[in-house]
Amino acid sequence: MGKTKKASKAHWKRLDHPDVDEFLELQREKERHDFTGEASESLFRIDRGGVEPGEESKGDPLLDFSKLRCFQNFKSSSTVPDPLVKRNKLNIASRVKVRKTKPAPKLEEPGVIDPWEEKEPQKNDKEWMYEETVRHNSVVSKKRKNQKTTALKAIEVPHPGYSINPSYGDHQALLRAALDTEVEALRKEENLKRITSVPNTAVDQDEMMKVEPYVVEEVKTEDESDDDTKPILTKPKSKKLRRKEKLDKESQQSSSDQKKVRVMESDVFRIKQIRREIEKEEADRKAKLLKKVAKKDQADKFGQKKLSKWAFEPEKLNPLLSDELSGRLVEAKATSSILLDRFKSFQKRNILEVRVKQRIKRVNKLKRYERPADKMEWEKTGVWNGFKL
Repeated sequence: MGKTKKASKAHWKRLDHPDVDEFLELQREKERHDFTGEASESLFRIDRGGVEPGEESKGDPLLDFSKLRCFQNFKSSSTVPDPLVKRNKLNIASRVKVRKTKPAPKLEEPGVIDPWEEKEPQKNDKEWMYEETVRHNSVVSKKRKNQKTTALKAIEVPHPGYSINPSYGDHQALLRAALDTEVEALRKEENLKRITSVPNTAVDQDEMMKVEPYVVEEVKTEDESDDDTKPILTKPKSKKLRRKEKLDKESQQSSSDQKKVRVMESDVFRIKQIRREIEKEEADRKAKLLKKVAKKDQADKFGQKKLSKWAFEPEKLNPLLSDELSGRLVEAKATSSILLDRFKSFQKRNILEVRVKQRIKRVNKLKRYERPADKMEWEKTGVWNGFKL
């Protein structure tokens, strides 16, 4: 026979006892809601804002440190009284700093506002903002936003040669500057063509006919014959010759080593000269480094940063020729545009990136034609197995 459920230890868990559960549930419900046997004084207390008669003020219960274990360790656990009555006692309560709480705000009457009352500025709650938004509106980003991008002036003074009635020297200097820029542009263009063009190595056939053919004469010795040529055999070196070459090589090596030793020994007497050479090299290196740093600072202050894939091109000089100068404001010709000048100034001061006029290249759709000979029979007739498609 098998083991019965009554013999197991967990048999009481499987018993069905709804009467016991119902009784316990009623008892719990009575404890929660039944206050018929309790007095009102034990259930409720009226707070009159002071100490009840017959009760002594025990102080703030938060400042009662006698129950804390860390402070009980300072007290004496012995029953023998202290012989020194005037011993310094540890006043724990006096050393604890009480946190000062802010007074509760006064309730303002509706409709009554004090315009002269100084209120603290309310801080914006930034929990709902994204991290990028907070970083963008931070003090650091505002400082960077107000920083100057370059040391160049916003409005540069134009060249005196652009005046209505310039002097001869200023006008000639402006023409020379314009000529130098054009010559430099042409030189760069010619250099680009030269390095990208393929050299023309083809020779005209008429020129080939003018060139006289070279005459190659074969010189034959008496020992050589036209029928067969004998290979040249080299004579092997003898032991004496190899030994002599080895001694010569060793002597050359020893002489070069001795020469190096003599040079090193002579360097001892020229220590001052070597020191001067080292100091000069260090000074040259330092001057080169300072020059490089100054050049970089100059480029950072007055140079143009690469904000786009196009390089900055300054506005071309467009001076008036000598016969175009009128000397009168009414007859003066405009050499540039104010809008273009301001636009170039923004790009030069790294405020705007360099832009190029975009051109839309239209590509016509490729037309496809199908020859009738390439079509199937059912495509031509539109009938398949007797059914019209």
